[in-house]
Amino acid sequence: MKKLLLITGALLMHSSFAAQQNQIVNKHRITFSQLDTNADGFLSKDEVRGPLLANFDKLDSEGNGTLSQDEFNDAVNLGRQ
Repeated sequence: MKKLLLITGALLMHSSFAAQQNQIVNKHRITFSQLDTNADGFLSKDEVRGPLLANFDKLDSEGNGTLSQDEFNDAVNLGRQ
């Protein structure tokens, strides 16, 4: 009986922690338009930071030195996986 209570408690704590983590991630999610500070419809290296900047050349599938909305969406989807 004690084991069952301990396992149940651990599972509840874990699911609560996971939900809290998800809220934090969603709260800090930034959109393409927020990053596109010059509103030209593309992201340059000057407009991004963090993982986007570190992987910019890999994410720039067209090799034109910018990230399109589609390339940005692909990067976001990769990050979710």
